[in-house]
This record gives sequence, C-alpha cells and structure tokens, in this order.
Amino acid sequence: MPIPEYVEIGIKLETLTCGHGGCGIVFAVPSHWVTERRRDHGSWYCPNGHQRYFPAKSDIELLQEQLATANGNLSYYREGYQRRGRESEQLERSLRAQKAVTTRIKRRITNGVCTECHRSFANVQRHMEKQHPDQVVSADAALATRQD
Repeated sequence: MPIPEYVEIGIKLETLTCGHGGCGIVFAVPSHWVTERRRDHGSWYCPNGHQRYFPAKSDIELLQEQLATANGNLSYYREGYQRRGRESEQLERSLRAQKAVTTRIKRRITNGVCTECHRSFANVQRHMEKQHPDQVVSADAALATRQD
C-alpha cells in the first residue's frame, strides 16, 4: 500500500499577529482555540515566546452584562410600579376617610349640631358666629381655598 504524499485535515485556522513591542510575527492557530482563549482570557505565547492574552470581553460576557443590566432595570421599575400602586391605594383610603369625615360633619350641621361644642341649635350658623367666630369661614374664603 503506497504512503500518501500529503494528508488533508479539516481544521480551520485563524491568523494572529503578536502585538508585543516590535515582534509582529504572524502565526496561525485553530479557530476553536482562539474562541476558547477569548472566552477564558487564558494566557498563551507567540512563537517568539511573548506572553499574550485577549483582555477584551467576549461576546458572551458582553451579553451577560447586558442581561444583568436589563434584569436590574426590570427589578427597579417593577419595584417602583409596586410602590406607586401601594401609595395610590393609601391615597385612596385616605381620600375615602376624609370624605367620610366631611359627610359626618355635614350631617351633624344639617341636623343642627355644633361641630365644636356638640350641642344642638336651631340656628347653627348664628351659634358658630357668636360662640366660635375663629372657626367660621366666609363663603369667599372657602371658594378661594377650594380653588388653590
């Protein structure tokens, strides 16, 4: 059986150039090896013995960072959304409570009960003007307050 003159091997090679000082030697290494060194940032040597490594972040590392940033942003906005929801619920409860107090006071006044001394009077307005003048609000002042 004759011995072949050449052997064909299906290995894809990539060329690299040593960037150390004035070296500049060009050499070839398997593509899968380059991919692995870019991923693990492991050191290697050019044919002239200069230690080299790939310091740049790999595509996978960049994507992992982008994913971590996106997840952080998602958490931040989700927490803000939930916080605003809780604040909104609190404001709604506070508004309902304030409306209940206002309704209670209106009913008491309609029934002729003084809001200050809690006694009944036929004319609550006249009683308030005479007995509690500091609590009386004029119509103009009430409208001005309501517009602010």
